[in-house]
Amino acid sequence: MNTAQSSLLLPAAGQDGSSFRASFSAEETLIQVIPDFTASPTFMAGVPATVPLWQAELLQTRSLGRIVLPEWLSVDKLRPILQQEKTQPLLTTSLPFYYYEITRKLTNRPRHDDTNPDVLRLLVEDIFQVRVEKLRQQFPAYLALMEDQEIPKVDVPGIASAELALLGPFLLQALGDRALLLHQKETTTTTKKNDSVEEGGESIVGEPIRPKVPLRRFRR
Repeated sequence: MNTAQSSLLLPAAGQDGSSFRASFSAEETLIQVIPDFTASPTFMAGVPATVPLWQAELLQTRSLGRIVLPEWLSVDKLRPILQQEKTQPLLTTSLPFYYYEITRKLTNRPRHDDTNPDVLRLLVEDIFQVRVEKLRQQFPAYLALMEDQEIPKVDVPGIASAELALLGPFLLQALGDRALLLHQKETTTTTKKNDSVEEGGESIVGEPIRPKVPLRRFRR
């Protein structure tokens, strides 16, 4: 399943998409849970039900059901994704937008099956680090694309919430610093031109007027 957004829209100052807000939004992701009770029509004991992540966590915490891990959150799926991230220049689009936040929530406690949460968490952390490093290397290209835009925006296929929360503010700051340096350079150039014009004007005004043709002297 691919729910990754593909646009890096730099937020306004103070709206940088913190990890807390990203984690909160991730809780609305739909996920499967197997309930241990029946409450018609939503829940039937032993039958998987699709609910928001926050509700699935609540049921599991109260021992009323167990969460079914998403298909992508498995060793068999994550290892090829990690290899792809290491060998391909572009980000993979096979991860959901909140893959990092979902993983942290679903691997924070032991499971009753054979799944090792620590292995999943480490694989996802490695994937995240590789993706962040690739985005950092592409910073100059992003700056070049956005420098002339009124609203800085660049398409980044496959980028996820965690990368946006970490790199978005840095990219915004870099873009602001670049704009400030360009403004200072333009101001300095304009000032030098004005000074040159003023100096030239003074030299012209101060020169005595000399006729090009010698004046004739007339006798009385």
